[in-house]
Amino acid sequence: MQNGATPPPLPDLDWKAAFRKRAKAARAEAAAADGGSAAMKAAHHFIEDFIPQTPLRIALYCPVGDELDTAYLNADLLAAGHEVLLPVAVEENAPLIFRQFRMDTPLIKGRYGIPIPPESAPEAAPEIIAVPVLGVRRDGARLGMGGGYYDRTLMKLRAEGEVLAIGFGYAAQKMERFPVMPHDEFLDGYVSEDGAERFERRR
Repeated sequence: MQNGATPPPLPDLDWKAAFRKRAKAARAEAAAADGGSAAMKAAHHFIEDFIPQTPLRIALYCPVGDELDTAYLNADLLAAGHEVLLPVAVEENAPLIFRQFRMDTPLIKGRYGIPIPPESAPEAAPEIIAVPVLGVRRDGARLGMGGGYYDRTLMKLRAEGEVLAIGFGYAAQKMERFPVMPHDEFLDGYVSEDGAERFERRR
């Protein structure tokens, strides 16, 4: 680069890394300040706003680090007769699969150390997915960890049929802006301890 020349702009991925760092800090702060009620309130809003009485196949997640806990939501869904599924990363750079989870299902350590149901658990396609987030925009754009698993998964499931993707996290994880890549899949809604909101699907 010649002296005095304007440096090239940072690529979107570099900008996204900066936003992820900021989002992680906001989530950690929210988790530290939470007295334990956020997950219970969010579970209530999730069921009230997005779950009909008809039994459905609903995918949750095993929280990692300071992700909002899904234990209350899991218990409420099972008690209401819904089928709960958990995601499994079988291959790197591939869509997730989903296996059935019940209260007596033994969990084993999967990729990245995340607990998953064993291979003996039935596999099924979810109709609703509770999606972990780092950040979420008011238009439904989701900021994730960068592995692309949920983007690939939602793209595949949406190509095969209708699926509802609902972000699940703290209210503090809402963000005004962050860069969006062409492959990023948008959420249909977001639920936090403060309530639920729906988004008009962008893609």
